[in-house]
Amino acid sequence: MNRPQRLILAVAVCFGILLCGCGVSSVPPVPLQVAPTAMLASGITSIPYAASLSAGGGVPPYTWSLGSGNLPPGLVLSPHGTLAGTPTSAGAFSFTAQVTDLAHPEEVGNVVVSLTIIDPLLVTGASLPESSPGVFYNAALAATGGIAPYSWRVTLGNLPAGLSLDATTGGLSGVAMDVGLSTFTVQVSDSQNPAVTSSASLSISVNTAPPRNTVLYLGDESRQQINSDGSLTQLTALSAVPPPTALSPTLPVGFAINNGNLISMLVNPDYSVTAISSAALLTMPANSGLNYALTVDPTGSNLYLSGYIDSHGTQGISVYPADGSLQVLNTVAVPDILGQPSSPGSPIALTPDGAWAYVAPCPSSYNGIILIYSRSSDGRLTQTAAYALPAATCASNLTISPDGKYLADVETLNMWPGGLYMQVYGVASDGTMAPALNQPFPVPMPGFPWAGTVRDMIWDESSTYLLPIIATSPSIGTGFDVGGVAALNFSGSTLTETSPPSGGGGLLVQRTGSFVYTNIKCTPRTFFCPSCWVGPDPCLTPLGPNGFSLVNGQLQPLPNSPFPYSFGTPTAIY
Repeated sequence: MNRPQRLILAVAVCFGILLCGCGVSSVPPVPLQVAPTAMLASGITSIPYAASLSAGGGVPPYTWSLGSGNLPPGLVLSPHGTLAGTPTSAGAFSFTAQVTDLAHPEEVGNVVVSLTIIDPLLVTGASLPESSPGVFYNAALAATGGIAPYSWRVTLGNLPAGLSLDATTGGLSGVAMDVGLSTFTVQVSDSQNPAVTSSASLSISVNTAPPRNTVLYLGDESRQQINSDGSLTQLTALSAVPPPTALSPTLPVGFAINNGNLISMLVNPDYSVTAISSAALLTMPANSGLNYALTVDPTGSNLYLSGYIDSHGTQGISVYPADGSLQVLNTVAVPDILGQPSSPGSPIALTPDGAWAYVAPCPSSYNGIILIYSRSSDGRLTQTAAYALPAATCASNLTISPDGKYLADVETLNMWPGGLYMQVYGVASDGTMAPALNQPFPVPMPGFPWAGTVRDMIWDESSTYLLPIIATSPSIGTGFDVGGVAALNFSGSTLTETSPPSGGGGLLVQRTGSFVYTNIKCTPRTFFCPSCWVGPDPCLTPLGPNGFSLVNGQLQPLPNSPFPYSFGTPTAIY
């Protein structure tokens, strides 16, 4: 075969091969391959993000698109498989991405894509509560973003002496020791691998306790400055924290009960209050007419709470530290310490040295007693004696004289013909008590439309006068209560009224030095008795507190009293 013939033969063979599929491999291509799921790296809001999806096999190049679901806001899936953009919302997202190749027919693959978009890790809160030496401190650092749980540490500076940082919870607690400003840097780390961190510079001011006998707190969260002449100047109202109803005599710490919680609070240099701790109280039976009562002992060591001490309805006294920490130290069962709805109990009374405590439970038989307890250094109460009251009599409003020699109370006879009396008892060095009055003193109620009650009672600073609030509701059911605060001279064996009830019926009385303050209780008018009154409702115009100066047994109104500020009850004086 000559050369031209061989060339013709080669062309013919090639043409035959082309007719049979020249250029197509006899080995089939690898099918399109894509993982069924893909977990992408986390993204952070407001920070540019990019991640790539991948496929193999088939006939590249590949084309990507959204198969189902929604992309994280701010991100876009490109045809090349790049998920990119700037996330705008945090959350866990899942969607299906679809990929196709250039095969004929094309092959299709699906992958379920998951990723989490988180907010940037940040330490939140620009400021921390202040404190004072000896006061329990309780605050918490907080963070947002990142992936919890977090861990905390101080990286620069120092916390105030006595305080510590919980690395797991971010809690700051302890008892500050020294006055001063401490500035420090905290760092929070999240649970990513590697961890993301964030830092913040913070400070805690530990202040000297503010001067005493300066501010009157009222139940409606208003407060007044007590001026040198006893007059009152309105200050800005409290916010977020209720006013204190019991105060430590040694620390700038107050206590209150609000919405079923026992709350401790710090009195700041400007006499505002900041919550320290809160503890849920055991629930009182509905419509029981009974109330918890708070007392801080005169040494400032312990807070005593009269109420329920367990979930079984046992009544008694719970003992707490008075530094604001609200950890129950111990309890003592005192049946009927809360009294009866018609004869409520009262807070415990303690001698000025804190050695003896007195409570007056009132059983359903109304055969009341006064229990006497010795008080140990840890605040524990141990009953040492009991004083039996006359038959069908219960006591309330127990108050110890500033010199510690006498206990006064209000005693109610709960059988015919009834009666309301004041009694004073001498207190011996062993805590026992014996009547000091020759006979109980009938509560004076001249000119009252009907029988009044003693709503509160305290001693003056000299232990010479008792200052009870004697009051009753108005005869028409609305308007100002009748009565007011009175002064009764105690001679050692007799009580003599030296200043009759005046200023309008109130609920509580507070004293600092010779200045005495009460509220004016006003019952608003209703539409259910339009014939009961004529003219404007007096309760619409704030009136009170009432202020008096006790001079030689006479209650003399203070300048500008009654003050036109509030009907709120005076809960405490700091």
